[in-house]
Parts: sequence; C-alpha cells; structure tokens
Amino acid sequence: GWPNPAAVAMASGAARVLDGARVDADLAGAIGDLTHVYATTARPRDLTKPVMTPEAAMADAGARIARGERVGVLFGPERAGLENADVIQANTVITVPVNPGFASLNLAQCVLLVGYEWGRAIGLPVKEPQDQPMPATREEVTRLAEALAQRLEAAGFFWPDGKRQS
Repeated sequence: GWPNPAAVAMASGAARVLDGARVDADLAGAIGDLTHVYATTARPRDLTKPVMTPEAAMADAGARIARGERVGVLFGPERAGLENADVIQANTVITVPVNPGFASLNLAQCVLLVGYEWGRAIGLPVKEPQDQPMPATREEVTRLAEALAQRLEAAGFFWPDGKRQS
C-alpha cells in the first residue's frame, strides 16, 4: 500500500521525492496532465513510435521541459513490465541496447539507467574525489589485523576456547 513507511527508509535520503509522489486510480489519470510520455520496455512491440536509448530520451526530455512541456516516464511492474495497452499511451519508447538473448532488465536497473541519464542530461555535478590519502599497503593491513586480534584476545572476545580459529 501507499504511503509506505518502509519506502522512506529505503529512499536513502530522497524522502522528499516520495513526499511529492501521488497515487492515481489508473494510467490515464497518472499521465493526463503530461504532454510527452516515455515508456520503458525491453521487448519489441511493433509499434510506430520513436524508440530511443535512455541517454537520447533524457536529453529529449530535458529539451521538452526547457520549452515548458510536462514529461513523464512509465516503468512497468517488476514481474512482467508494461502491458501493450500502457505502451500505446506513450509517445516514445525507451529501450536499452542489450544482448537480445537476455533483454530483460529488472525495475531497479531500468530506473537507475533512466535516472542516471536524466542526471547527465541536466548536468548534475559529478563529485570527484578530493585529496585522497594513500591507501595502506598489504603489510600495514596485516599489522593492523594482528594488533586487533591481540587486543580482542586480551579482552576475551574469542570464547569459548574450542571456537577459536587456529
């Protein structure tokens, strides 16, 4: 059901996205105020619709939004994806060029790809690592592990004796 408190915990700091979510009774209600809809699918549908990669579709979406349009992306349920009746209501199909023998993406992968390309299309900054310390050598890691084991031993952490690793 919705709202679902577990979704907030899984949103990894993006609860404000969930706060803006709405639930509609049907697809027509969900997309009724949009001017352009993209439908994600891995299966060829033999429809006369433009087909784009996530990269091209999100660049197109950005241009449409800049012109004042309202756009949306349809993702199907995890088990079977979108139905043909849903894809028909979209203007454009988004598909990922993958191995045709393994054309299915799960919902999380699909959302990740489209979201990533949306971020690239709108120019979200990529955080580059800053002045990272030099990684420890294998010798330093081994010494740390030995020192930790000695302290844990002294504190009685490894008990009972029969369960100790040799």
